[in-house]
Amino acid sequence: MCKRILWLALLMLVLPATSLAAENYAFCEPAYVGLYGRELDLSFKCIRAGSDADILLVLDENGEVLCQRKFDSQQKNGVFRIGITEEMPQGQTIRLVLEKNGEHILQDESILAADAAKRDGLRIVATDEKKIAITFDTAGGLGKIPVLLDTLDTLDIKCTFFIQGELILKHREWVSEIYARGHELANHSMLHPDMREASIQTIYREITRCNELLEGITGQPVAYYRPPSGYYTYRDRAIGRALGCEMILWTFDSLDGFYESTREQVMNVLRKKTEPGSIILMHTYGRHTISTLLEYVPELQSQGYEFVTVTELMPKGGVLDGDGVMRLPNNAE
Repeated sequence: MCKRILWLALLMLVLPATSLAAENYAFCEPAYVGLYGRELDLSFKCIRAGSDADILLVLDENGEVLCQRKFDSQQKNGVFRIGITEEMPQGQTIRLVLEKNGEHILQDESILAADAAKRDGLRIVATDEKKIAITFDTAGGLGKIPVLLDTLDTLDIKCTFFIQGELILKHREWVSEIYARGHELANHSMLHPDMREASIQTIYREITRCNELLEGITGQPVAYYRPPSGYYTYRDRAIGRALGCEMILWTFDSLDGFYESTREQVMNVLRKKTEPGSIILMHTYGRHTISTLLEYVPELQSQGYEFVTVTELMPKGGVLDGDGVMRLPNNAE
């Protein structure tokens, strides 16, 4: 939300306006999600109306008009309808503009996210290289994080941690320590809601707020988002991608996060399901996480496997298909 306000302030300086208009309009959503080949309604509201009908426009990031309409000053709400095409970027800032006396006066801005109706997040990288990415979810708490970090240091491997934003507020020092030890931080939402039932406002807030907290630690934009419990719809996937966060899921769950799982069960899953390019789901609070890592990692290293972060696993220029498989461009289907 802070970024949205900053953008609005900057754009007010860029778009011409000799004075603030008496009229005032705003988008109803912080983000809109459109599916390729379909139409999308952009809802807006009148905060303060003029005396006559106003001309309102929606501009894309290049200043091109996506749609426009007259709006009666007696109305309180309105809708723009636009078509979503595959030529549109997966995420862009759109601007609601009032046309008055030949000038364009910025009213509000929002995010327009465009995506395919059916698309999975990244689950595996198609590669012959023996590389694996172990990822840790933190929604159940940081658990034995000091011991876990020391264990990863001993094993000399780097991993990707999907951090729930609430934990940064409670344990910032330990999240900072994860990053200081050379591991990768990624977004796991703010409060871990079920994104299938969340509103657009909630989805936007969950992702952007967690991003802001992570960026406060790393000083870098957040590149990845994992939906809570792996449950998602096209809405949070598209909004995350529009905000620069590719959705990362997993090839398989090690089952270390289930209290009833035995150590033998976790080891069996790891041994049977590991393959080159795997993204493995583990947890910072698992009962057998540390002991299985101490056996599993050296065992796989002896077979020629290398443990890397998600970023290191993904090939440069890799293409993600609808089934969650990433391939090099010349091998993409």
